[in-house]
Amino acid sequence: MTTISSRREELISTAGDLFYRSGFHATGIDRILADSGVAKMTLYKHFRSKTDLVVEAVKHWHESVLAWLNAEMSARADQPADRLIAFFDVLSEWVAQDDFNGCLTMHAVAEFSSPGHPVHRLVAERNGMVIAFLEDLAADAGANDPQALATQLLALAHGLLELSHSMSDPTVAAPVRTAAVRLIEQSTAA
Repeated sequence: MTTISSRREELISTAGDLFYRSGFHATGIDRILADSGVAKMTLYKHFRSKTDLVVEAVKHWHESVLAWLNAEMSARADQPADRLIAFFDVLSEWVAQDDFNGCLTMHAVAEFSSPGHPVHRLVAERNGMVIAFLEDLAADAGANDPQALATQLLALAHGLLELSHSMSDPTVAAPVRTAAVRLIEQSTAA
């Protein structure tokens, strides 16, 4: 028997996949229900509105991607500076995958552009989490200004994701990676 918790997770997962492929506004509740096999009453038992579902789907996607990135970075490098470089290696491989469709959090902030909107606020919070993650690595790598380096690296990462997606060209990742390596080396030089 399917539990309520697993129905909730199915809604979040299905909605996230649909939002990633088709967009937030273009994906209706009926499509999410049809693809998930969950009843409308069950949906509204877990989420008061579509916005609440969007927030949970973006959270889930972000947590999954960050965990995947961290695992991949750790598997590729032991030293903090090398892990920062591995961040760009993993992103470069991701944008080259056939199913790459950009970054869901970047799509979310584009569709929910008002800074006061709950989805926009969530993306800002999640970007702060990524900066903190990169800042910890930068500090461990001996960066002279870990916060500045982390912010610069996230800006490069966002550029890599956006350009690769908007241009349908994963090769833009290589020069972005080169710029990131230079920043890391300059920031961690003794």
